Amino acid sequence: VFGKFLARTDSMRVTDTPGDRLLIDFEGKRREALKHIYTLREISITRYLPGRVAVVAEERTPVAKLGVHGQRGTTGRVVDGEGMVFVCQRGTQLLPTIYETPSTTTSPGHRIGGRAFAALALVDLSREPDFADLAVQDVDIFKRDYLTVTLGNYSKVKISWEGMDEATARSRKALVSRLTNLRHAVRSQLGTNVKVIGGFAGDETDATQADPEANPTVLGGLTHKNGVAKYTPKWSCS
Repeated sequence: VFGKFLARTDSMRVTDTPGDRLLIDFEGKRREALKHIYTLREISITRYLPGRVAVVAEERTPVAKLGVHGQRGTTGRVVDGEGMVFVCQRGTQLLPTIYETPSTTTSPGHRIGGRAFAALALVDLSREPDFADLAVQDVDIFKRDYLTVTLGNYSKVKISWEGMDEATARSRKALVSRLTNLRHAVRSQLGTNVKVIGGFAGDETDATQADPEANPTVLGGLTHKNGVAKYTPKWSCS
């Protein structure tokens, strides 16, 4: 019945009731039934007299696939920007993956919460043009103190922020700040065998004129350990 107008004959065939009862029946039991189709985000029913009912259904748009830590592949589950989990495999191949822990997997028809919601907030924000450089591939919530994020260059980053388990404006502001710093760090990667010298006031002409004590230089960026990058807000450079 989606995508067409129901004539009186159609309504009798579908509901097996006289056409005038279509609106009452559809807005009652049938409307409640539609609410359990988890791929639908919103349904509006408008009656146009005489004898015409228009039904508009908005489908949910997945922003990430859901997987399970330690298991290969995905489960067919996806999640939209509001945290609702449903099953969808069409057109999801290029979506980033959020890996839940085996004990906290979210079933279709439910909303993710806690650390998984923090991962969703990160994925959703990283889709904005300002953070396109990050190209987030997946987010693993297995560790308790931080998220492990795989970026587009396949480097892994440990990231956390204030209030990360809260759906608040304060938490989002902290996440924006963290991703902004991470983006700067990714853009400023210098490669290997590059020496950074600090301690300059700005009018020197030779590296030997550096005075780290008088002119401390503080940078922020990515540090690497065991193949995993971690964002370090500050360290001294000399």
